[in-house]
Amino acid sequence: MANNARFCRLGPKGQYPNLASRALALNLERLSADWQAKYGHPIVVVESFVDEEWFRGTENCVYRVLKAVPVRAFQAALWAWQKARHGAADGGVVVLDGKALRGSGKTQLVGAINAQSGRTLGVEAVADKSNEIPAGQTLLERLDLEGTIALMDALHTQVETARSVVQEGGGDYVLFVKGNQDGLLKQGAGQIGGG
Repeated sequence: MANNARFCRLGPKGQYPNLASRALALNLERLSADWQAKYGHPIVVVESFVDEEWFRGTENCVYRVLKAVPVRAFQAALWAWQKARHGAADGGVVVLDGKALRGSGKTQLVGAINAQSGRTLGVEAVADKSNEIPAGQTLLERLDLEGTIALMDALHTQVETARSVVQEGGGDYVLFVKGNQDGLLKQGAGQIGGG
């Protein structure tokens, strides 16, 4: 993905009809091949910001395109690029967290990163009228957790989540306990002398 944040079209408005479009088209005809030669991979998406005085778009172009891309296909391409660029070595700590995307309506995602490398490991969209828990569990099922420690916030402190990490994934976990698991919170407080 490339972004052209600087594009200057000289001349009075209307003097050269479609000049900007023609110039961009000529550049785009060769951009992917040039990028392939220089960086070892082609360009899939290009965005150019446009002066709002000349064009009043309602939504960011990249966002519109990414909304249409299947999450798992994009994720697989991202993993392949990261592996080719940075190798496959990661540390042993995986962090899972959910976020609502600002400006995207109701879009919520649960993501996983490797804490040491910062590498994105996966993303799962939260289904409509649901929450992060099932999306997080689905994401964890896709990850290679063998020998890792998964860190998750209190929302993910669920029996099924813990079972999935340990029994299916071969990893360990650190889960935070708050008021959403009252019995577990009391039991934990009793174990450390706080209750």
